Amino acid sequence: MTPHGGRAVVTGRKADESLYDFDLAAYDSGDTFDRSEAQGFIEIFGLSSKVAARRDLAQPPLVRQPSPRPSAAGRRAHIPTF
Repeated sequence: MTPHGGRAVVTGRKADESLYDFDLAAYDSGDTFDRSEAQGFIEIFGLSSKVAARRDLAQPPLVRQPSPRPSAAGRRAHIPTF
């Protein structure tokens, strides 16, 4: 920890029993993470997007019509007076 402006700021952590493994967290040529194992994760978490896209493409696009504007008299009737 480092004191900074009257408070303690965490600047690092170290534990002998840490589960963090830099080789699994890094994405370079020397890492040990097998990217093919991520494919199932990507498929499962992307499934809702695929289903929503399939649903949206099957329906005609929603065209919103502009709502009619109230008359000047109608607008005045809704203005609160204090």
